[in-house]
Order: sequence, then structure tokens, then C-alpha cells
Amino acid sequence: MATPHHPPGQIYYSEEDGNVSESTKHYMQGTHLFEALHAFFAARPDVFVGGNLFVYYREGAPKECFSPDVMVALGLRPRPVEERGSYRTWEEGVPPTVIIELTSISTQRDDTVRKPHLYATLGVREYYLFDPLGEFLVPRLQGYHLDAQGQYERAPGNELDSPALGLRLVVRDGWLRLLDPTTGALLPTREEQQAALAAAEAEIARLRAELMRRQESP
Repeated sequence: MATPHHPPGQIYYSEEDGNVSESTKHYMQGTHLFEALHAFFAARPDVFVGGNLFVYYREGAPKECFSPDVMVALGLRPRPVEERGSYRTWEEGVPPTVIIELTSISTQRDDTVRKPHLYATLGVREYYLFDPLGEFLVPRLQGYHLDAQGQYERAPGNELDSPALGLRLVVRDGWLRLLDPTTGALLPTREEQQAALAAAEAEIARLRAELMRRQESP
């Protein structure tokens, strides 16, 4: 892939690498989580939800980066989402708060060895792993929370509370979902939101038709 033009001597922080390969379920799972979190935090200008974008953690070192499947950063300076082609920790002032990686056999060692060490070092408060295809991780959902010593502690249980997000991570029918403990409801995917809207519109149309029928009856 050609390198974009930029002034000589200026450090270039890439916003894509052209190497994207994942199963359909990995893609759908990541998309569902991103959409649900984006909608949940839509009213919070100090929150950024991202997925599959480069996170650079050392200024002047464009090779020092990673690309999480899903991330949430809290406490940011509000600015338009479209300004973030990548996430640079020295510009944002904070590292990602929560990272969710959708792991697989091919990324097993990276997700379970290298990334936990890196994320803990950077101060990522919560790190979650989910195995969409059930290839190796038992249980399929695992979580780690940063302790006072800057080390990850394994979160107990099969359903994991995220103090940072105020949500609970649960597995339903083989999919990782996000549940709002205050309502007991799952955060809807875009498809579920659209289906609910269509059902509501259909019900309104039915009620209007019924009202008109009654008004026209002698």
C-alpha cells in the first residue's frame, strides 16, 4: 500500500495497514459491541468508543501501537469523532479505559501474554477477552481489572461487571452482550433497535387504523 504524502521529517502515524482478516462472527461481534456502546454513551462528549483503529502510546514512535477490537476511553477532551483517525494517548491525555479483544487460535498468544502486559503498563483499567468461535478460551469470556499495584487481577464469574462502563458483560446464545444492571435489559444491537422501531411504527399504524374504523362506524 502506498504511503500517503506528508512533509519531509514529519512523523507519520498511519490510520490503516490494509491487513484485515477475521471470521464473519468476529466481524459481526465487534460491530454489535461497537454499535451498542456508541449508542449507550452517545450523550457523553467525554467518552470515545472505537474499534479496529490504531492506538499510539509513545509520541515520536509510530511503531509503538496496537489496534484493539473494541475500546472505550473515558474522561476525554470533547471533540468531533471524525477528528480521530487514530488514538494518540499523549494528545488525549488518557489511555483507553476498557479494551475488549475478540480472540482466536491465531491471536491466542498475543491476546493472553503480550497484550495484558502492555495494557497493564499503559494503565488500561479493564481488559476483557472473548472467544467468539469457542476455539480455546475456557470460559469463553474472561476479564481482568487493574489493581492498586498496576497489575491485572482476574475478574471472578462467568458474567463480568465492568465498574468503568457501569455495564455487565454476559454471553447469550454464543454472543457477547452488554447488560445494563439498572434496567436488567441488554443493550440492543442496531438490528434490534431497527426491529423495535418498526414494530412500534406498525403498532401505531394499527391503532390509527382502528381509531379511523371506529370513527367511520355508524
